[in-house]
Amino acid sequence: MFAKLYARYKGQTEDLRLIHEGWIYKDGTWSTEFKLRKPLIYEKDKDKKDDAVIEYFTEIENRYAERNFRSDLISVPVKKLKLEIKDMEGPEELVHNKSGTYIVKFNRKASDNERNKVSWVVRINDKETDRFENAGEILEFTPIGKYAGETVTVHPFLRSPSDSLCVETTVGECLVFDGSKLIWLDKKHNEKGKWEAVPGKNENSDPKKEDGSIPEGRWVVLQTKREIAEKDNWWENLINRKNSNDSAKERIGLIPFTTTDTHKRNEEFYIYGSKEADTLPGINLGEDIDDFIDSFVNSGKNLVLVVRYTELSQNNKFNNLDEKDIHSERKFIYLHPLGSGHNFQVTSPYGLRSLGMHYGIDYGVPEGTPLY
Repeated sequence: MFAKLYARYKGQTEDLRLIHEGWIYKDGTWSTEFKLRKPLIYEKDKDKKDDAVIEYFTEIENRYAERNFRSDLISVPVKKLKLEIKDMEGPEELVHNKSGTYIVKFNRKASDNERNKVSWVVRINDKETDRFENAGEILEFTPIGKYAGETVTVHPFLRSPSDSLCVETTVGECLVFDGSKLIWLDKKHNEKGKWEAVPGKNENSDPKKEDGSIPEGRWVVLQTKREIAEKDNWWENLINRKNSNDSAKERIGLIPFTTTDTHKRNEEFYIYGSKEADTLPGINLGEDIDDFIDSFVNSGKNLVLVVRYTELSQNNKFNNLDEKDIHSERKFIYLHPLGSGHNFQVTSPYGLRSLGMHYGIDYGVPEGTPLY
């Protein structure tokens, strides 16, 4: 006796070309074993599902009988391969407030239900900042204000995020002010422009107080907030004794993000240019204001301004100093040259002058006072 193995899938029958020979036992029974395999009609099916069922049957040929016999159908579910995310794609650079598309690739064909179970997390310096549960195999991610000037990692996952499966994305372009210079970074965080700058109203350097430096955080720089002051009237100059040398004629208003702590200050903040160091709250570019305005207007873009009074590293990425570290750094940076216990008067503070930038602070002390 011979047995041939067949498979049925979606109404089609395939001869698996497996033939086993056997013998009838004394009790009239006959048996044999086949190692099942998937038929080609299943492997070639582009629309096959993971929950598919393949039916098998044997046709028994008895040379002593007048006809062949056919066994009952045996239904065998296709063994389901555990779904895994094997790879992903996504942009290396994004511009603030412009979306980017991230997509995953699976180790096998996934059902709609399985694809919808993909979740995502976004991190900055390994710290989770956003999570999108069951968002699906495609994520449309739009970096809002808190991501401006940062390098983020986007992680898809089915069970838990993995550091080995992610895309690193640089979010530009943006402006950065560190207390002494305003830097324009492109979408790859390369330096696009740089201007010497000082905090407006810088006689009071405490951002928490009225007339202090512009508070740290993120601000919106809008094309529509550009203001051009009218020319001063000579009669108003005479009456109000305005300083006719003041060049704060063109400025851009700054709008704080809701996450920026302005310390309840009701002042308007600007990027502007003035020969006087304490004209307006904000960022004073002095005579470089025209160059900055030209670059800003020609770009046609609204930008995010990141204010951080910490040093930039060589690759223009921020040192991640917390508040304790910053104050610790300042203890070493700002050791007073006159030590303690001496009376002195500031005769010329740091800031812009009519002849240019004055980078030092001049102290008036009696002759012979020791320096430390």
